[in-house]
Amino acid sequence: MRRHCIYLVKRLCSSHGIYPRSFRLPVGHVQKQGEAVSFGGFGDVWRGDYNGRAVAIKELRPSTNGRNSLDALKILCKEAAIWKYLDHPNVTKFHGVIALRGCIGLVSTWMENGTLQDYLNTKLDSDRFELIKNVIDGLCYLHEILLCHGDLKALNILVDKHGIASLTDFGLAAFSYNEQTQFIMETSVQSMSTRWAPPELVDPTQFDKEKATPSPQSDVYSFAWVMWEVFTGRCPFYGTHPHAVYGAIMKGIRPARPTQAESIGLSKQVWKLMERCWNHHEAMRPSMSLVQQRFKEISEERKIKTPGVPRSWPLEI
Repeated sequence: MRRHCIYLVKRLCSSHGIYPRSFRLPVGHVQKQGEAVSFGGFGDVWRGDYNGRAVAIKELRPSTNGRNSLDALKILCKEAAIWKYLDHPNVTKFHGVIALRGCIGLVSTWMENGTLQDYLNTKLDSDRFELIKNVIDGLCYLHEILLCHGDLKALNILVDKHGIASLTDFGLAAFSYNEQTQFIMETSVQSMSTRWAPPELVDPTQFDKEKATPSPQSDVYSFAWVMWEVFTGRCPFYGTHPHAVYGAIMKGIRPARPTQAESIGLSKQVWKLMERCWNHHEAMRPSMSLVQQRFKEISEERKIKTPGVPRSWPLEI
C-alpha cells in the first residue's frame, strides 16, 4: 500500500509540476553559499546551510523557453516525490524543497568528497571493494522497494567525508511492475546517459519493445559499467567516438579485462561478475540480490585485503 501511495504521488507531481506542501522547508532556514559548484542540464548545484548543517541545493535554472521550463519543473518535482520517501545509508539524504527568488530547489546532505569520480581521482588508494559494496547495497534497497534508478553512473554517486558512497539523482528513476517481476512498468526513458545504457533502452524496437523502459535489469547493466569506472577511471566505451557508441552497444562490444587493474582488485572473479551484469540480453543478467551475494563471496575470498594503488590514474588502456 505504501509503495502504491508513493507511486501515485510521483505520478501526480511529474504530471503537473507540483509537490506536496509538506516537502517545503521553512523560508529563511536554507541559505546558498558562494557560487554554483556544478552545472546540469536544467539546474545548478550550490553548497548551502540548513540550520547549521552543510547541504547541497539543486536549483532549477530559469529558462526563457516555457515548454522546456515546465518539463524541467516536472522532472524536479518527480525527483522530489521519489527521493522524499527513500531512507538508506547508501542513498543520499533528502531534506526537502525550497523556493528561492521564484526558483525551486531540492535540498540534500552535502557530500564532502563529491562524486565517486572525483573521489577516485583524488584518493588513489580508495577501498574500491567497499565503494562497490556501498553501491550494491543502495541499488538492492531501491529494487526491494520496486524502484529502478534509471541513470546509474559514477557521476550520480556521491561520497561523504567518511568515504561512504551513496546514490543520488533520481530524476529518471521509475517504479515498474509486471506479473513476472512485480515491478510497475510505467515510464519511458529518453535522456539516460547513452554510454551506460543497455541495448534494450538504446533501441527497444530490436527487443520487441514499444518504448525504452527502465527495469532492475537495466540498472544491473549500468552497474557493471560503474564497476568499470571504479577499476579503470574511464567511462564506458572510452576512446569511441560518440556517434559510434550506439553501434558498439547494439553489437554487444565489451572491453577486454585490463590486467593492470588486478592490483587494485579487478580479479578474474570480479570480471566474470561484470560480464554477467552487462550481458547483452537482460534476461541473462543476475538480480542485484544475487550480485550482492556473489560480491560478498568474492570479497571474503580475497587474499589481499589492503587497497592497492594504481601506477597511473586513469588507467592507460
